[in-house]
Amino acid sequence: MKLFLAALGAVIIGYVLGYSVKIIRQSNEALVERLGRYHRTLKPGIHFILPWLDTIVYQNTTREQVLKIERQPAIAKDNVSLEVDAIVYWRILNLERTYYTVENIEIALKNLVISILRSEIGRIKLEQAVHSRSEIAQTLLQQLKEAVANWGIKITRVQ
Repeated sequence: MKLFLAALGAVIIGYVLGYSVKIIRQSNEALVERLGRYHRTLKPGIHFILPWLDTIVYQNTTREQVLKIERQPAIAKDNVSLEVDAIVYWRILNLERTYYTVENIEIALKNLVISILRSEIGRIKLEQAVHSRSEIAQTLLQQLKEAVANWGIKITRVQ
């Protein structure tokens, strides 16, 4: 009986320690909620959380990420239809704001890029669109930075 209780105690202690010790890898962060409310952000390294009270709800990288926007139809100012695409480089600066402000950051960012890109193409003529790609990218970058200012992310480049 003593052997059984000792084994049961060892299993329970092992489970609690296994659940409470979390290792966050380099360039990642994780959000911890305690009883359903934001408690803290875990930085890279080893951390201890309270079993049954704390839960890791979101973990993501803080490295720069690439979002490819597939070809989208757009209409220029002179009523010419063309297809445009883009590549956006972005990174998470504040994981807490990113998680609690936007439901799905990649879909939100993709839809924002598409709408701004179509709007910018609609303001210029086809000939200008072909010759001023870098100006369009700069305008897109500026508008994206303004739009995502409170999302906890940073747009670094647009191609």
